[in-house]
Amino acid sequence: TQLVLQNADREIMKMGGIYHPPTRELALDALLDSIPLKLFTPFLSDYLFAINGLGEANLQVRGAVPDLSLRGKIFFRDANVGIRYTGTSYFLPDTLLLEGDKLKLSNFRIFDEKGKNLLLNGEIKHQSFRQFNYKLTLNMNDFLLFDNAASVNRRPSFLLASRHLFTRIRLR
Repeated sequence: TQLVLQNADREIMKMGGIYHPPTRELALDALLDSIPLKLFTPFLSDYLFAINGLGEANLQVRGAVPDLSLRGKIFFRDANVGIRYTGTSYFLPDTLLLEGDKLKLSNFRIFDEKGKNLLLNGEIKHQSFRQFNYKLTLNMNDFLLFDNAASVNRRPSFLLASRHLFTRIRLR
């Protein structure tokens, strides 16, 4: 079965695959081209705000529901997203690699509201997008890591302040 979503005469999403109900096995391939990231707001609004920009992806989903494996690449184009827990917005101009039970970040750049960058390297392991295990190196210079005094943050926090960091951090 195949699903195609068009905008005027251009395909912006093409998905196809097979679901086998007795074994709950799914094999799905998806190509997304210039999808507005705002479409994901209803699913991410507890964590993110001001979701803008475009995304492109080449994804493969395989396995038995609910233990699915997701592989592929997600490309962010002019993407901007605010994170509720940090209270600040970030610009994402890079590519995220999905390899089954991990998200791989290789020189993944994130820019803060003033154009200062954070460079991420490493991986985030997970079990069906739960129970995350981080192995990351963060390099930053005057990067706005959090501004949870901002009015958009509705989450309780251990600290209310704005903090710029000049450092290299390893999370293991």
